[in-house]
Amino acid sequence: MARKQKLKTRVKKNKRKKPSNILSGLYVVLKVAAGLFLLIVVSNLFVLAYDLFVQSTYFESKAVVIKGAYRLSKKDIMEQAQVKMGANILSVNLTLAKNRLQAHPWIASASVRREFPDTVIIEIKEHRPIAVVDMEQRYLMNINGELFKRWSPEDSVGLPVIKGLTGTDIAFSRMYPNIITDGVLDVLRLGSDFESVIPNRIVKRILVDRELGITLCVSENMKTIKLGHTDYQVKYENLKRALFFIDTSDYIQDFYTIDLSEVEKIVIDPVLNEYMSGDHKEA
Repeated sequence: MARKQKLKTRVKKNKRKKPSNILSGLYVVLKVAAGLFLLIVVSNLFVLAYDLFVQSTYFESKAVVIKGAYRLSKKDIMEQAQVKMGANILSVNLTLAKNRLQAHPWIASASVRREFPDTVIIEIKEHRPIAVVDMEQRYLMNINGELFKRWSPEDSVGLPVIKGLTGTDIAFSRMYPNIITDGVLDVLRLGSDFESVIPNRIVKRILVDRELGITLCVSENMKTIKLGHTDYQVKYENLKRALFFIDTSDYIQDFYTIDLSEVEKIVIDPVLNEYMSGDHKEA
């Protein structure tokens, strides 16, 4: 009997708890609903505030500042970025504008930012072409050895044309040391110096041979300077000595070839004055 009474008591207690559980559940549902409603209200307020700012004339761009442009015009850059004068600066998607700019073949890197209340600042870094690489089709090479654009006649005038490099040479030079590609870049950097003994602007062709190394063809009549492999800084100093020797010589008018392949030796195949004879002079 005692057990039956206890069981009945427990059943009664459980029955009493049911209304309390329902109220508790209802409270949770109402709380979640209130939270969702508040979230929707706040979100709509943010959207409304954003629309007000974006449509406000206070943030209309009165200036688009371009930095770092040398080859490209301001108009070219604004069209590429799709940034317009008078547009609200808050409506400019900075990341998208940056990606558009970096898709341009002449732009190496770009950044776009706002300057409140009415200015958009675009800063770019253009590729600096240093040579044309001839690999069946021609490409522009920058100072870092990257091929950044297919060459066209209007792109650059006076750049040396490199023959003998392959796509594999250039691709692997980014990951591993490459005596051929690194040598070409060393020579181009030496030639880009304002006081270089043989500036790049007078170099017509750079011939690359895996056995013989690098040969420069200079001037219209294609005089050649054989540089071989490595030690190009020393060889340019030797070239300075050789050219000084030619300039101060009474019997040498010019040269056909200067061979600097060996660091310890300079071999000149001279163009002699009419009253002189001989094959070549070793300095």
